[in-house]
Amino acid sequence: MDYLGNCITDLFHLGLKQDEILLFLTKHRYYLSKSSLKRYLKRLNLYRRKNFTSINDVISFFGITTSDIWKIAWEELNNVVLEWNTHLIRKNRHSHCPSGRPDVIFNFPQIHNSNDHLIVVQEEHLQTCEEECVFLDCPCSDNDVFDLCKIILEELGSDKPTDPLDAISLYKEIRNEILTLL
Repeated sequence: MDYLGNCITDLFHLGLKQDEILLFLTKHRYYLSKSSLKRYLKRLNLYRRKNFTSINDVISFFGITTSDIWKIAWEELNNVVLEWNTHLIRKNRHSHCPSGRPDVIFNFPQIHNSNDHLIVVQEEHLQTCEEECVFLDCPCSDNDVFDLCKIILEELGSDKPTDPLDAISLYKEIRNEILTLL
């Protein structure tokens, strides 16, 4: 496969749409029409799914509560923060951005002759927001389907997923089991 084919494949697998792929290629001096890109994608056997499963279907399928989702998302974000704060932003003569570790730049803006723009929020305002939030803890709209999913989960010996990729793969397993039962 040529260099352009590798680029298109990588961009496709990143989830970019055709217009976004064309824009990226144009910025890197590869000029293709939309029809040429479609022919390239077809030749590379790259197709989008027509019956895409939404993440809400995956979530409701397992009976994962919003608190479970928030725990997973929070852990994922904490991992991103840890990874992000370990890298070093280098000085660039063409940029007006500060250099250094992102955590230090954020927590000590005065080092780079900048201001701290954080706004302190009072505890009572946070409590008011929590009281007005609606948390959807209903696991599934159909109790029969939910019970069937729990039975299949027990048969598979699986617990609730701990990360989004685990949830999607488990969803596919359960979905296949249900389809074989039909």
